[in-house]
Amino acid sequence: DLGPRSRVAYKNLIFRARAEVVNMEIPEDRFISDFPGYIFFTEKNHGGNLENVIIIKPGNGTNATVTIRAPRGKMEPDPANKRINLNLFDARSVSSNGSRTTIGSTPELVLDFNPNTFTNQIYKPKISDMTFWQLSETLNDLEQKVSLPQTNQAASPKKKRAAARQQIDWTEPIRVEMHRQVAFSFACFGFTLVGIPLGIRVHRRETNIGVAIALALVMVYYSFMLVGESLSLRPEFAPHLIFWLPNFIFQAVGAVLLWRANRGI
Repeated sequence: DLGPRSRVAYKNLIFRARAEVVNMEIPEDRFISDFPGYIFFTEKNHGGNLENVIIIKPGNGTNATVTIRAPRGKMEPDPANKRINLNLFDARSVSSNGSRTTIGSTPELVLDFNPNTFTNQIYKPKISDMTFWQLSETLNDLEQKVSLPQTNQAASPKKKRAAARQQIDWTEPIRVEMHRQVAFSFACFGFTLVGIPLGIRVHRRETNIGVAIALALVMVYYSFMLVGESLSLRPEFAPHLIFWLPNFIFQAVGAVLLWRANRGI
């Protein structure tokens, strides 16, 4: 009696340990394609409690391409069946095979995986830790793996819009980071154009005023950065373009201030 019980407990312990490893290997803010047939992305992972989950199931000649998005999810091991269950809450899905598009939603969707099929061998950096060229390569690689078919022309306009939004969600985080890096590189020009005329106007003794103006400019600039990053999973707002707004605003205001300072206004 003790022998079989011990063997079962041992195997369950090994499975739970493997499940914990798999859970840790699905980190936040990364695209994971190490489970055969799926591509994962989750914005946050708190001990298996996931936030803003996107799952892509690429299609082939016979199967449809499926995109699933859920605001919340949870990974739970199932020792009895030696599987790992991924519970998605308030999930929305779009299935398209070129001739037909199906849109669905469910309050809870359960996907199960075999931890033995996990094939990750190389550490994948977070999107925010990638270089611009790494981001570009990752974007191209994902687009090649997931060739999303066109929405059925016979579908209603509402269904077409919903399918289009669902299908482009998974690439927006990478696009946001690429634009953030490039836009941030041009921030020095905007700060210089604004800082020179303001420095001329502020007298040397008015140090506190100069520090306050500098802090205000930094807060304004980084508020745009925070808004863009917070909307990285909302492509309908074009968050990748938000990063350019402070550059254009600062450079325009700085050009006007320089012109006024040059004319002594």
